[in-house]
Amino acid sequence: MFKKNHAYMGVLIALFTILISLGMVQVSLSQSSNPLAFSPQADEWSATGGPWDPSGDARLFAIDTETPQTVYAVIESSGISTLYKTSDDGATWSLVWMINQQISALVGRGGILYAGLNNAAPDSAAIIRSEDSGVTWVTVMTATTTTTVNSFDLLSLPSGAIYAAATEGDQGIVLYSPD
Repeated sequence: MFKKNHAYMGVLIALFTILISLGMVQVSLSQSSNPLAFSPQADEWSATGGPWDPSGDARLFAIDTETPQTVYAVIESSGISTLYKTSDDGATWSLVWMINQQISALVGRGGILYAGLNNAAPDSAAIIRSEDSGVTWVTVMTATTTTTVNSFDLLSLPSGAIYAAATEGDQGIVLYSPD
């Protein structure tokens, strides 16, 4: 079976080579040696220029659902999370806050942010909330066992309800808060 398929492949390659040489098939080869390199076009991705921190890269983003030009980014390095904010679609970024723990989830609306923490120890904060765009924070959920908050989702306005997917110990759970 292999020899038969191999013979067909040889014939197809030869035919394709002939069609190329006769100009009947157009072939375009990339100039780049990096197969993943690309040139951004108007409808493609482009860099914003930040945020950048010598200690690490941006690992987590949250767009404020009421003011979409406001974006929050978390840079995590060695267990320290640094929160940055832009209010001009990424043209400029400013450092807002740091915590000596890894933020694993982030969501925001109208300057109110929720952050979920990675491997929160029992009796410590698992979910924290800021009402001033990340400057100050309060604990809104304390871990009962080792807890990691994996993601958040907000219900549409006017509801203030929020859901969180988390892992408590070795069990996945869904958390809900009506406000």
